[in-house]
Amino acid sequence: MHADCPERPRILLVDDDVRLLRVLTLRLESEGYSVAVAENGEQARLRLEETEPDFVIADLRMPDVDGIMLLQNVQAIRPGLPVAILTAHGDIPDAVRATQAGAVDFLTKPARSDLLLECIRRHLCIHGDRPESRPATRWAPEILTQSPAVRAVLENARRVARLDPA
Repeated sequence: MHADCPERPRILLVDDDVRLLRVLTLRLESEGYSVAVAENGEQARLRLEETEPDFVIADLRMPDVDGIMLLQNVQAIRPGLPVAILTAHGDIPDAVRATQAGAVDFLTKPARSDLLLECIRRHLCIHGDRPESRPATRWAPEILTQSPAVRAVLENARRVARLDPA
């Protein structure tokens, strides 16, 4: 676990492939993450409210609701919550569509453990906490962003301000 990460970050995995959910759950739990799973959009909505995840990884193509629609639902319920899209059928237009909708990353199946973990660390752990309690968010609550780069700038500014003895 990275030093800037929450003690036991909560990840919500959403995919209609139950076997993939099991494999990813084992991988992430072995790295110290707490994992909740959902097999469809409705389950994802319930898990989102029940578990208050720090990060969401969602399949692009599911029967009831696609990953882009789920991403939009997540943003409506928990603005700023990082969501990565995972797909076996991804192409450049899908990646562009996911990014334009606010996805923080676009990963292909089968998900390589190193890339999946790097994705989570890059988008979650740099901030050190859940979106609603991130210091940068509390420090500058009038600034709303989903951009990891802007969040990093806000966090750096907060650190510098905290060091100022004045």
